[in-house]
Order: sequence, then C-alpha cells, then structure tokens
Amino acid sequence: MIGYSVVTASDGEEALSAFRLLIPDLIVLDVMMPKLDGYGVCQELRKQSDVPIIMLTALADVADRITGLELGADDYMAKPFSPKELESRIRSLLRRRNDRATTAAISNLGVMVVDNLKIDTNKRQVYKAGERIPLTGIEYT
Repeated sequence: MIGYSVVTASDGEEALSAFRLLIPDLIVLDVMMPKLDGYGVCQELRKQSDVPIIMLTALADVADRITGLELGADDYMAKPFSPKELESRIRSLLRRRNDRATTAAISNLGVMVVDNLKIDTNKRQVYKAGERIPLTGIEYT
C-alpha cells in the first residue's frame, strides 16, 4: 500500500463534482468517460485550479497526447501501463507541487497583507492598493 487516498468517478460530471467537494492533490484522468470526456474535464479543471493532472488513457496517438497536454494535463500515459511507472510519475508531480508551495511560502515570509495594505519586511517596502508608498528609514522602523 502506497498510502494515497483514492476517490473514483464514473463519468466526467461526477469527477468535476468530486473535485469541487474534495479538492484533491492530484488527478488521474481517463479521456474516454461518459457525459463529459477527460479533455472537457481537464479544460474545466484548468479554469479553476492548477492541480496536477495525469491523463491515463487508451488513446495513444501522438495527436491525442498533444491534445491532452495542450489542454493542461501535466503528464500523459497510454494504456497498457506499468503501475510502478504511474506511481513514479505521481510521486514526481506531487514532489514538484510541494517544492513550489514551499518556495512560495518561504518567499512570502515577512510579507503581511491586510485589505489593500501590503508590508514587505524583507524589502522594507509598503504598498497601498498596489502602489508603493515611499518611506524614509525612520518612518519604516
């Protein structure tokens, strides 16, 4: 057991509903689903999220792969597939997502935002409604 919690959906509409309810860390998506195909689900997901998406499907032509990637999938695997390879790709995407989140959190240390006021203690700068407010060293301390 790898330790992932898995939720399944029987069609594209159910997949979107489950996404909105659960907000998963990663999605493995088949192209050939009833009601709304995987391409449509991928497009809808990209309108609202940057969640990693792996397309896992029987459609293996280069054109199908390009379509999936251009619609926003992060990776594309054709069936039949190796479960170990899928596991490796999942770990890789989750690792990159976690690395980006850590980098963003570190870069936001020392930044406080209240309504339209932003104080960046690292750069010793203050912004109101996106415009920098010029301060002297005495005013900032």
